[in-house]
Amino acid sequence: TLSIVLSYWQIIFLDKTLLTHGGTKVIEGSGFYTGFDTTEITVIDPAGSAWIDEPLAQATKYKLNNNKLPLWNEFSGAGKPLFANQTSNAFSILRYIFPLNLFPTPIMWDLYLIFRIVLLALLFYWYLRVIQLDVVSSFVASFLLASSGHILMYNNLFQLDVEIIVPLLFIGVEMFFRKNNLFLFIIPLSVLLLITGGNVQSSLSIFIAGFFYIIVRLLQIYGFNLKFFINCLYLGLLLVIGIFISGFYLIPFLEFYLNSFHAHGLGTGMHFFSLKTIPSFLSPFMSGPIHSGWNGFSQHFIPSYLGVLPIIVVLYFLFSGELFKKHKNKSFAFALLFIFIFFILKVFNIPPIAYIGKLPILNRLIFTKYLFP
Repeated sequence: TLSIVLSYWQIIFLDKTLLTHGGTKVIEGSGFYTGFDTTEITVIDPAGSAWIDEPLAQATKYKLNNNKLPLWNEFSGAGKPLFANQTSNAFSILRYIFPLNLFPTPIMWDLYLIFRIVLLALLFYWYLRVIQLDVVSSFVASFLLASSGHILMYNNLFQLDVEIIVPLLFIGVEMFFRKNNLFLFIIPLSVLLLITGGNVQSSLSIFIAGFFYIIVRLLQIYGFNLKFFINCLYLGLLLVIGIFISGFYLIPFLEFYLNSFHAHGLGTGMHFFSLKTIPSFLSPFMSGPIHSGWNGFSQHFIPSYLGVLPIIVVLYFLFSGELFKKHKNKSFAFALLFIFIFFILKVFNIPPIAYIGKLPILNRLIFTKYLFP
């Protein structure tokens, strides 16, 4: 925790900020927006938080300060739903645990964005300890995840409210296999946090990853037999309980979604990274500054860096034969590797996996952006 916090020493001690409203041009009217002011952009989508997250947090605070539930946003045109618009995070549990919706000041925003990264590292460390990885390895891995390109280059967006909960879901699943009764609480809670986190696209990606994780782990433990199906139904029931608890948030959103305009076309799910962008995994800015790259690709279609050290570790693990030796953590490695390969094949447009982007609902999901790592 301390190592991550100190990484943001300029934010904490030198009055700098992670907010992006000063790094983007203001829309002057429909059709007149000319793009990003790329002077000092360090995130891929600075407009997302400047035009959506920050204003809607202020709208939520205004409602609460006037003793009203944040249900309707009268500050947008002739008015539009606030509660049913999940991007508002008006009822986000995380934003009341850390009271950002009550005090959406610049300093609270900065602290909240750092808090999310710290929470991700702590949850991932907890997950690694649950699967019995040693302390040092767990610490290094959680720090590498918290400092990876996806987390840093999207740290301004509300999607991380959802994506940082991934380790908690996996913790619940592993506690189920270990007969630790905490899974009865953790699995429904993680589903609740995933749905109320405010980004449906990230939630869908996580549920896909979670489905594969559960199936692979069940097959490893029980094989394809009656116990597999019984435990699959048991875990499915816990997930359904989490969805049911989230109904207060999910049902209004679904009504809003079905009756509103959607900016993502039906071909969105087939967006992909070019194979020419693979070197971007190694280091940040391999293609030049954000939104000012030299390779001709939009920054939205260049993968975020993973870093040299994680790639070396993964390659060593794959090609040294360690994966095929009898280690107590091998089964988890297979489950996580399966998910990783699945998403790699999808975002690099490799058939047949690529074609899940043509399925209903998934055809509007930006796989290259949400939960890519």
